[in-house]
Amino acid sequence: MRTRLLFLTQEPMFRRSSRYILLFLLLAGTTAAVRADDWEAPKQRNYESENEQYVFRVTPNTDLPWRPGRCRGALYVKHGKELKLQWERPLVNNLAPYFAVVSDSGKYVVTLSEYAELNSLPVVFYGPLGDVINVYGKLDHIVPRSALRGVEGSMSGFFWLEHALCFFGPSDDNFVIRMCTGKVLVFETDNGEQIDEKWRHKYRSFPGHIDKYEIPERELKELILMKALRLVSSNDPADMKEGRFTLGQYRDKESIGMIRRAMKDETAIIVERAKRKLRQYPIRRAAKEVLKAAGEKVPENVVVEEQIWPSKQELWKQEER
Repeated sequence: MRTRLLFLTQEPMFRRSSRYILLFLLLAGTTAAVRADDWEAPKQRNYESENEQYVFRVTPNTDLPWRPGRCRGALYVKHGKELKLQWERPLVNNLAPYFAVVSDSGKYVVTLSEYAELNSLPVVFYGPLGDVINVYGKLDHIVPRSALRGVEGSMSGFFWLEHALCFFGPSDDNFVIRMCTGKVLVFETDNGEQIDEKWRHKYRSFPGHIDKYEIPERELKELILMKALRLVSSNDPADMKEGRFTLGQYRDKESIGMIRRAMKDETAIIVERAKRKLRQYPIRRAAKEVLKAAGEKVPENVVVEEQIWPSKQELWKQEER
């Protein structure tokens, strides 16, 4: 679960007591592992959309008593090096969201969990003008307790977002959370409803609605793998680690086949190096590395980088001179 984070201010550290971890586990009724429960004061953070066109800035509430309305969020669109404000509003959170994701269209922002209180406000949807679309108050509203087995917990709640992938689906119609346990949660973004059996029953008389918002299982799997490959192809070591973690859990034949097809991905970036211009294919390179790490045979002719300037013709001319 990664997006671009820019730490802007440093606040004093505070610590929450962990004396009642045993009591928490008894009340939770789960076999979740225990971790230390120390939190730094939240910092102001910028969250960028994946296409780097939008920035969502969270200014936490650090004044006591903590209550809704003092934590603020602001969405900006990039114009060159300038940021143009799209909307600003108080957020639902008391202190600050634990994490946030911005859609590439800038139409939606999703915040994830309350900082230092992870079982609260697990998912909150904000719309085009900052309007609140939907709020899930407690973690068990979206994740059954059985799906949290093996997830670490403490007084702060379950660390359910650790190693999670959180991203918007095609056309921003869906929001996907793939937990480290393999549990996948999917929401439709127009109203923030979770796509599950209750949702399918609700819209059973509206097949067009279901066809628009429900992602077929195989397509969903491919979206998750491509998201993980994009993380692996990042220059951010933390992103790369998260991507590799997820891909390490997909070793079945179908997944390997999807990763192989990614070696033909056309996503490219242009890189300039001393008197040369190169076209690089980061997804292809990532897929190739992942397959090799999995012990799979990889074709030698996969193009992960090619020179586009000087061209072959220009090089020949230089040689003739």
